[in-house]
Amino acid sequence: MIKAVFFDINDTLINHSYAQEVAIKGLATLLPGQNKEEFIKIWKQIARKYWDLFEKGEISFDQQRKQRVMSVWNHFKNKLTPQQIDQYANYYVTYYEQALKVNQTLKVFLDLCQTYHIPAGIISNGYGPLQRNRLKVVGIESYFTDQLIFISGEIGIAKPDEKIFTLVEKTIGVSPSNILFFGDDLKNDIEPAEKRSWRTVLITP
Repeated sequence: MIKAVFFDINDTLINHSYAQEVAIKGLATLLPGQNKEEFIKIWKQIARKYWDLFEKGEISFDQQRKQRVMSVWNHFKNKLTPQQIDQYANYYVTYYEQALKVNQTLKVFLDLCQTYHIPAGIISNGYGPLQRNRLKVVGIESYFTDQLIFISGEIGIAKPDEKIFTLVEKTIGVSPSNILFFGDDLKNDIEPAEKRSWRTVLITP
């Protein structure tokens, strides 16, 4: 019997990868004369570099969002003013959020959880404020209470470490076999959950 349901966020509850592509392509239009595919490739490489630095605690979240813009434009031999860097960083967020949508199938599942009073929670890697804002943008933050939201940047444990699933079990006091987890990543989501004897559903495009 299912007594609790948990969800990954990116590419499970929301269409993160698609929204990310839309945002990058939107920024590409601000750099005329460049091959769009080349821009996307360079953006992803540079964005990954600065995100890794942020996760290591070497730069702030705001620094990484601005540094990636500046570095991409520098790569293509273009200079931006500090005001333009901030403006373009904000454009990225706008493009991203405009394209962001909730997975409607799982939205129906969330409604069922509410109807039958089954606790619903989050298990996600990432930066806490950013992930929480994504839930707000797509209009589903009200389905989750703070005590059932487990985000790696807030608790210091990241999937696929089984400790994050053990922490959830201890927090909610539910047997592993009575917990259902939805995730899009076999290695990070499904395999560690199944090692804890959770029930799982793999979300695919």
